[in-house]
Amino acid sequence: MAASTKVTKADENAVVDPNFHRYPSSSSVSNIGQRPLDLADWEPVTSLGFKEKFKKKAAENPFVPIGIFATTCALTIGLFSFRRGQVHRSQMMMRARVAAQAFTIGAVLVGVFLQTKKTDKSKKP
Repeated sequence: MAASTKVTKADENAVVDPNFHRYPSSSSVSNIGQRPLDLADWEPVTSLGFKEKFKKKAAENPFVPIGIFATTCALTIGLFSFRRGQVHRSQMMMRARVAAQAFTIGAVLVGVFLQTKKTDKSKKP
């Protein structure tokens, strides 16, 4: 059974749905459609493509792509070594892969920490 919504007239100019909750806001009804003063200098963000976004993120934290590349290389070499029957080399490459993954995770954590410090500095008056 569908829930019915009872619409009542609050005044002659507006129809109010009792299921709609209005939260108190700092703006009055007269400035609907206008940009708030604190966003007067706001510019919309343009969407970046994959290459531009990758270059931007790699420039911010260059150790993450290096760690990803090292992990991929160690995994690939380890799998090929295992396929060829070189068990010792395969085992060494899997250990190198784990070390490269740890390096990558550490680089991500350091990057996040530095980014939060940078944003905290910009928010302080």
